Amino acid sequence: MNLQENIDRIKSMMGLNESKLETIQSLIDRITNGMKNDCQDDDGVEEVRSVGDIHFEACRFLDSDELKVVVFDYVKSDNYTLIYVNITISTYLYVDEDYYLFELTKRLKPWIGNNKVIVGEYNNIYPESKRQW
Repeated sequence: MNLQENIDRIKSMMGLNESKLETIQSLIDRITNGMKNDCQDDDGVEEVRSVGDIHFEACRFLDSDELKVVVFDYVKSDNYTLIYVNITISTYLYVDEDYYLFELTKRLKPWIGNNKVIVGEYNNIYPESKRQW
């Protein structure tokens, strides 16, 4: 039994009826905020390297003016949990979400086991005419 199953069991016993979708959303929100805090240690040097244990490109993604990661579905099998998300971001730079998704998947593993985060929609709301790429 992994940690998430224990948490679900305790919540059930206490009468806290949060849906699994809400639980996954809450985990992703907390993990994303934790990653943002990890990026605060950056010294401002823009090169491909790691900041602590988080890749610089993930920090660039997290540094967006607005970032929303919304879980809209999940599928659990015996081996994996597939988590489907929509991402809304606002940045004038081209940023690659792959580093963020890799880090998110890694940090979700202790909570829900093997998982894969799949992006349904990716939307950069920064005006296209003002982007720098």
